[in-house]
Amino acid sequence: MTLDRHRSDLEAIQHLIVLYGHVIDDAEWDRLNEIFAPDASFQIEGTDIAVSGLDRIDEFMRSITHPLAHFSTNVMVDLDEGADVATARVKLFAPRANGTSAIGTYHDVIVRTRRGWRFQQRIVKVADLHWRSAPLEPS
Repeated sequence: MTLDRHRSDLEAIQHLIVLYGHVIDDAEWDRLNEIFAPDASFQIEGTDIAVSGLDRIDEFMRSITHPLAHFSTNVMVDLDEGADVATARVKLFAPRANGTSAIGTYHDVIVRTRRGWRFQQRIVKVADLHWRSAPLEPS
């Protein structure tokens, strides 16, 4: 594998991570197959939310009230040269209409498929579901 191929794979994985937020925020449910593998799993740790398979993920995503937006930052991708499986850790911030936000980390397993890179497993580890901004106190 050439260095150019490795860079191209990393860019495609970064694109996948960004695309997730756009697909979910725009409720483009028919595009879930562009981000999840057919046998993918999605889980929110610390809850009873754990779904497997693209059809179940689709059903779940359509059934819940989503935050106003999904912001992904501090992306760390581990991909060995020539590998067809990568892992990623991505910080998330998801503000809600009621003033609360979800803050945490995505823990991803990403696989190369015939149609490009897809999430095989996405685990959401939420650090704080009920953060609300407070006025700054003078020091």
